[in-house]
Amino acid sequence: MYAVEVEGFEKPAGVCGLNVLDEEPGQPVELNYALCPSAWVAGSRRVPHGSFWRGDARRLAVEEIVAITQEANRPSQQVLERLGFAHQRPMTRWGSRQRWYALSLRERGGSLAPD
Repeated sequence: MYAVEVEGFEKPAGVCGLNVLDEEPGQPVELNYALCPSAWVAGSRRVPHGSFWRGDARRLAVEEIVAITQEANRPSQQVLERLGFAHQRPMTRWGSRQRWYALSLRERGGSLAPD
């Protein structure tokens, strides 16, 4: 996990990182991010920036990154969509409606697996 800094807010404003869903190489990992409520509006326009987790994806040799967000959380969905994630399916988890997103790294010119 990485600390998230948002200009004008106390540091850190949140956290962001990849969570391995399965230890097998090539399996998807989940992109997790959370911001302090006071940073939601400004932070949702800026994070999570893709450069840091692309290096992590290379080290993990993953072909897909997934993300889950609450159905009611449109700003979070917009962050994922700006990063290239596509909505895959609705689901119920943690007692509320969620949206499952996925980013295929193969569709972006090949896997980010090490050469």
